[in-house]
Amino acid sequence: GKSLSSTLDLKELLNKIVALAAGVTQAGIGSLMLIDSTGEYMTIESSIGLDEKMTRSVRLPVGSSIAGYVAKLGSPLIVADVEKDERFKRINKERYSSSSLLCVPLMVTNQTLGVINMANKRDGEIFNDHDLKLLTTFASQAAIAIDYARQFDNNLQKLKEFSILFELSQRLSAVGSVSAMRRAVFEYLKKLMPIDFALWFEWQAVSRCLKPVGVAGTSIPLTDSGS
Repeated sequence: GKSLSSTLDLKELLNKIVALAAGVTQAGIGSLMLIDSTGEYMTIESSIGLDEKMTRSVRLPVGSSIAGYVAKLGSPLIVADVEKDERFKRINKERYSSSSLLCVPLMVTNQTLGVINMANKRDGEIFNDHDLKLLTTFASQAAIAIDYARQFDNNLQKLKEFSILFELSQRLSAVGSVSAMRRAVFEYLKKLMPIDFALWFEWQAVSRCLKPVGVAGTSIPLTDSGS
């Protein structure tokens, strides 16, 4: 618990969680999946024993497959033989050489953040209820650490945005021309979001259209048409 709670970098934390979970359950393959901002899909954020190219391509609907099933219900699951389980026997066999799997949800205050998957127990053994209990207990602590790290990341991002906007306000108070103002705004906006250039438009009440009046970050020529 202390090892996880002391890690604030989210990616480092997720890697540590998967490594520790694999150690606790003696699994050769493991992955941690998080639900995206839409609440509809999960992606693999960290893994052990899986092809990296494959993990980057996974986008699993919540409710689909074993991981999606566990994420939707919020209940831990042990599958002794995935090939004989009617619910999941069509799972992609290429991912695991063993048919015994563990999957537990990562939950904080009744909210499911994602799941931890474990497979290929060492020496070809089958996962048992003790393994599931260990992983479930571990996942409850891991979920708290993930939630805390996420909040820390969000607060850090907000602080960064506030600092950049404050610097911009200081810079704008000293600019001597409109073109210098546009360049300054563009320069600082690039620190907040991925943009290549910026265009400024002015509303023309008579013609009821936008007229381009300024540009920064590109040599695009401006016209008077506003169309």
